[in-house]
Amino acid sequence: LIWLKDFAQNLQPQASSSPSDDSALAPAMGSGASSSKDAPHLAEYFKKLKAKTEATQEQMMDVGLAMLASGTAEQAKKAKEEMLKWYEEEGKPCLTKSFEHHDKDKSGVLENAEAKVFFLNLIQETETFT
Repeated sequence: LIWLKDFAQNLQPQASSSPSDDSALAPAMGSGASSSKDAPHLAEYFKKLKAKTEATQEQMMDVGLAMLASGTAEQAKKAKEEMLKWYEEEGKPCLTKSFEHHDKDKSGVLENAEAKVFFLNLIQETETFT
């Protein structure tokens, strides 16, 4: 959840926004709403994450077997470094684009309404990922 920490820094609560004001959710909600359409960069991120996760799962099985055989954690360390490298090179740019897509007023922070839409889209994409 490294990316969540990155984005949490850019959320800005607004005292003037009503917590019950869900009008900002309208584009992302509704019957048959496509999160991919409303949040294309989140869809791209989860597509890439799925591919990376599948490859990493196979790699981690090999790491586990190697650790059992040799008792070394070097391969596990290498796998972690590769995942962090993937996040910085592929994952984070997708999430940055998604943040910019949801930051409609281009203020560099997500106000309440923008954050509601972002997290709704994030939850919808997460559900399709699992």
